[in-house]
Amino acid sequence: MENIFRMLGYIVYYFLFALGIALLLRAVLSWFVDDEDSRIMRFLELITEPVVILVRGTMGRLFESIASPIDISYIITVLLVELAAVIVRNII
Repeated sequence: MENIFRMLGYIVYYFLFALGIALLLRAVLSWFVDDEDSRIMRFLELITEPVVILVRGTMGRLFESIASPIDISYIITVLLVELAAVIVRNII
C-alpha cells in the first residue's frame, strides 16, 4: 500500500513539475512570439490557463484597485505550483 502512495506522489510531483515548466515556457515565449495562432502558444495556453484562471479570479478580488501591466496572478501561480511540487517532493 505504501508503494501505491509513493507512486501516486511521484505522479503528482512530475505533473506539478511539468506544469511549472509549461508556465515558465509560456511566460518566456510570450516575450518573443507575437503570433497568437502559434501552435506552441495555443498548446501552452490550453495547459496552463485553467490553473491561472483560478488564481486570477482570487487575485482579482483581492487587488481590484491595483492597475499593473504585470500579471501578478501569473507570477503567484508559478510560485504556488513550485511550492506544491516542493511539498509533494518532501512528502514522498
